[in-house]
Amino acid sequence: MTHNQYHHPPSQRLTSVVLCCVVLCYLCRRVRELNSSNTKKFLEERKRLAMKQAKELEQLQKSQREQLEKLEKFNEQARDMQKMVKLEEDMERRPATVV
Repeated sequence: MTHNQYHHPPSQRLTSVVLCCVVLCYLCRRVRELNSSNTKKFLEERKRLAMKQAKELEQLQKSQREQLEKLEKFNEQARDMQKMVKLEEDMERRPATVV
């Protein structure tokens, strides 16, 4: 084999270099597109999770408000019962008046 069999003519080498540059440019563009797409998906997922968390927090706060209202009503009823018991005790201590 001669030395010329291993080397491409200059025009073929130039074509190969140009082809490599085109492929490299395509790959770089594709990587940028994928990165952009991944970033967009990531931000959309973060937004979706933030909205989900806000909704869950709102539901939890609503549930806590409802529980607090029930507890306040229960406490008010318990105070009313204590007042009634005290009033009945006070009435029992008083001597009965006969008319």
